[in-house]
Amino acid sequence: MHCAGCRILLLSLAATTAAFIGGCTAAGVASDVVGSSIETTQQLFHAGKADTFINANWYVVIAAARRAGDKLKLHIQDESPHPDQLKLRLCDDRKQKVTITIVRRTETTTELRVDVGLFGPEGLGRLVLRAIAQQLPKSITDVDLRSAKAAGSGNDN
Repeated sequence: MHCAGCRILLLSLAATTAAFIGGCTAAGVASDVVGSSIETTQQLFHAGKADTFINANWYVVIAAARRAGDKLKLHIQDESPHPDQLKLRLCDDRKQKVTITIVRRTETTTELRVDVGLFGPEGLGRLVLRAIAQQLPKSITDVDLRSAKAAGSGNDN
């Protein structure tokens, strides 16, 4: 009897693991098959946080994040500039906070993090990510980069 209970436990653990792994793979494959019209940012969220990398200069991403916040009518609460990093703290009319962290990784690669808090609405975080992505230019030229640096620098020197 003891052995049968162990087998059932092991089988259920194996089935759960396979379902978890297959579910994640199936979601990734389904989004690839459907195409780029479906936003896959919902797969990135975990505990109110999303983390992604963008193939764009960080000044371009900063400018896009500011435009996205303006478009969504989010209020800037605070900006914390650090070397090669900027934190934008925004909130909506109901005081829901959204923290956008933009980190320069290389000249052409930027890390973007969106945090709505552990119990915050992930839908708002996904909306902010999509809005930032929509504000990114389709292609970047040197002229665009210079104007993005000016727009992204804000009040910084």
